[in-house]
Formats: sequence, structure tokens, C-alpha cells
Amino acid sequence: MKEIGPKCEVRAVSLPVLGKDSPNGPRKPSSTSRQLGVFAREDIAPNEIVLEETNLLTANNRLHDPLCDACSAPLPPISASEQTLPVCPECDDIIFCSQSCHDEAMSLYHPAVCGKPDLEAIAKDPSPHAATNALYLLLLGRTFALSETQNTHPLDLTETKYPWGDFTPQSTPQTLSSSSGSAQLARNLPFTFEDNILAPLHLLQKMDIDIFTSLPSTDTWVISTLFAKFRGVASARMDPRTGMPE
Repeated sequence: MKEIGPKCEVRAVSLPVLGKDSPNGPRKPSSTSRQLGVFAREDIAPNEIVLEETNLLTANNRLHDPLCDACSAPLPPISASEQTLPVCPECDDIIFCSQSCHDEAMSLYHPAVCGKPDLEAIAKDPSPHAATNALYLLLLGRTFALSETQNTHPLDLTETKYPWGDFTPQSTPQTLSSSSGSAQLARNLPFTFEDNILAPLHLLQKMDIDIFTSLPSTDTWVISTLFAKFRGVASARMDPRTGMPE
């Protein structure tokens, strides 16, 4: 952080876990959650850029949009007088915004998906109600590409090891016992067979990943944990034409 954002620092803080409001008014926080946060170390001027970070765990659910395959930044305009943008010679429409993005992609994730055209259309141009889950699926695919290329467990990657997971209260009044003896509301993730089982297995198949020999890295609990982390920290652009996340 001192190198990429010298005016910022990372600290662990305890934040209140808020419950639903009661008829008598807002409910007081019943417990706290320990999380990492970014804080200013000194005064920051309005519109001052204080942190620039390149992250390869990115996704875009629009097919053929002019975005960098690595960082998802818009591709710079190309003119006849300018040097062409770096591309993957083995793939169609895999373009990078810079040589550094190209080099990082080739060393960290792209070999796992290179030359596999069936992956190109997966989760792209989804219907409005499926847009968010499509992004989570694409982030899952990028995670497994990073994992396969670096020979690292998906949950041990730098991009996935530290983010916290987001859970939602169950709709049924089910409680769990805590170590202190008090009852706690059970929390889980949204689940459908299509989004949590069928779509991830289809993605792994198109990536030529054998789910039986790679079970420690592709088991359903690994996939669910990754989805929880994506729900906790992922952010998306809003398409100005459709209002959909992309």
C-alpha cells in the first residue's frame, strides 16, 4: 500500500452487523464483524487520485465489447498512424489495452483458456434478470483460469484469498447455536441448481478441467465460497443503455 497508495493505509475494523428494523423502530446492532478497510493517512484533495491498482480478476458480460481482456478497461482508439494493440495470436478478438496487460495475461491466466472458442459466448449478453449471476460466473471462470495457469488452489490466489464473503439471512426462522450459548440467525447464499451447479460445471467442462481429478480445487464448497467472496466485494459498471450491470 505504501507503494501504490502512499496516502492510504489498510486497517482491520469492527463494523456492526445490522438486522432488519422492527415495528418499533431501527434495531440496534447485535454483534460486530471484523473486516479490512482502506483509510486516509493524510488529507486528500477533491478529485485526487490516491490509489491505482491493476486487477486481473475482472469480467464483462457484453459480447464483443471493445474492452481489454485482462483489466476490462476500454480499449484506446486505433488509428492508422498508431501502433496496433497487443493481441493473442491464437484467439479471435482477444485484445489488450497495453503490453503490460498482455504480458500479465499470458503469464498468469490466459494459457488456461487460450484456443478454446466455446468459452467466448458463455454468460455473455444475458437477460436483465440474469445479468448479475452471469458476472459472478465469469469471475468464477477467470478465477479457475488464474488457478490452472499458476498451479494454485483457487482460494489461495492473491485475488481471492483475502476478500470476505457476503451471506444473507435465511427466509425460514432457523437458528444456530454459538460457542457462547446464544442463538444466532443462520446465514446462507442464494442457491439455484442452474447458477450454482449446472453453469459452473458447464464452464469447467469447456475449460477442459476434469472435475473428478481436480475435485479438491473444483468441489462445490470451493465454488460456493468463491461466489460468497464475489458477492461481498465485486463491483460492476451500469450499462447506460439498459441499466444492467456489466
